[in-house]
Amino acid sequence: MTARPEVAASLWSTPPEARHDEARRLRDAGINRFHWDRADGVYAPAGGITAADARNISEAVSARSEAHLMVSEPLMEVAVWAAFCDLVIVHDDAPDLDEVLALIRRCGSRAGVAVMGGHSVPDLDRTVDVLVMSIQPGTAGAPFNASALETAREACAVHDRVGLDGGVTEHLLEKVGDTGVSWVVSGNALVSSGDPGRWVRTRPDDQ
Repeated sequence: MTARPEVAASLWSTPPEARHDEARRLRDAGINRFHWDRADGVYAPAGGITAADARNISEAVSARSEAHLMVSEPLMEVAVWAAFCDLVIVHDDAPDLDEVLALIRRCGSRAGVAVMGGHSVPDLDRTVDVLVMSIQPGTAGAPFNASALETAREACAVHDRVGLDGGVTEHLLEKVGDTGVSWVVSGNALVSSGDPGRWVRTRPDDQ
């Protein structure tokens, strides 16, 4: 019996003027976690959302939040995101990684690293969350990279919490859950679903 992973919604591709309404729709369907991306053009094409806007939406819908900082100087941005996110994720090759992870924890949030599917998982404390990227960062709508499943399995053998981000569809949820991941991040597939509540409903075999 496989536990269904938690679902975090990404609004990367949702037009800014529609994000509040979409967040409310997803919240009403049972999605209570949001994944906020911020990119400065180094790890992914510049885009995403500001911390102020992400916090405003999160508080408006009373949702939990996590931040994925695809930025070249994460030390400069950690505090403003950790103020409302229970998890702050940076890339595994970010500058001053150990210092960044320590700062995230001092700010009271869980620390996470993002790694590409098919790559080796860095040697870090097991309490550091690992987010396995199943698409190239910043390429919303790209197909799921199956090599991420093996990377996720390897990470789950070592780390307490592992997630998958990118290309995850409702159809893939069971296969993804079989790896042992704690959570998945979905954007286009979740937002375009006519019934996003299906993503979080308990399967009969989970009873």
